[in-house]
Amino acid sequence: MKNIVSRLVLGGLVSFAALGQEFDFNAGNDDGLTRYDPLGGFGIGGTYTFPGGDTYRIQSASTTPLTGTVGPGRAGAYLAVSYDSFTASVDLVNWDDNLVQGFGLLGRAQEAGLGTSDGYVFFYFPAFQSVAFNRIDNESATVLASPENPMVSLDPSQDYRMVFSAHGSQLFGQIFALNDLSTPLVTLTATDSTYSSGFAGLLVAGTLMDPTSAGDATFDNFKVIPEPSTLALAVLGGGALFIGARARRR
Repeated sequence: MKNIVSRLVLGGLVSFAALGQEFDFNAGNDDGLTRYDPLGGFGIGGTYTFPGGDTYRIQSASTTPLTGTVGPGRAGAYLAVSYDSFTASVDLVNWDDNLVQGFGLLGRAQEAGLGTSDGYVFFYFPAFQSVAFNRIDNESATVLASPENPMVSLDPSQDYRMVFSAHGSQLFGQIFALNDLSTPLVTLTATDSTYSSGFAGLLVAGTLMDPTSAGDATFDNFKVIPEPSTLALAVLGGGALFIGARARRR
């Protein structure tokens, strides 16, 4: 885990502050993150491993024959710090393309637990070649936005970066090829004011289209940078804002 030191330029004044945190998993652990494993008590909990000693693989188990009781398999991890406005990013470095699953970034998550979790997720669904913003209410998902053209075909042999930003009621998501961070492959926006703050994290899950399916995705370079509303107000007031952070590319 690393603190991210960002440079703020407001009206010509420069200051430095530790604004966020980064997890590169180079130590082969997820220290600093809280695991989200709501089905662990049923014997079908998540599995957390570190391929190569420097990436983070999260797997959720199939819930057969308990699907009707507990829903699809799901597992994740989050940074137990509450943010309102923030940008979270993570590199997608591998996943099981044969599973009917979704995986990606959590934002403004609250009350994490079986039947209680709330918040938002920006998910990629490989079986449907699509992305979506979902709102989670007591672990029940509502689609807030998905592309009109759902074809978003990512190759699990390639690496990508997923980005999720929240500012007030505005949610903003993008996916980039890791070798070209200047041109997004997909951009998605949603508007919802149900949850104004909460945790950011990672999640894999089966889907209701095949609730017996498992989840399996491998991540790297998970980063969260808060963006306080006071900074946004400074920009709107005419001040210049620049936020730069050191990042390690895989």
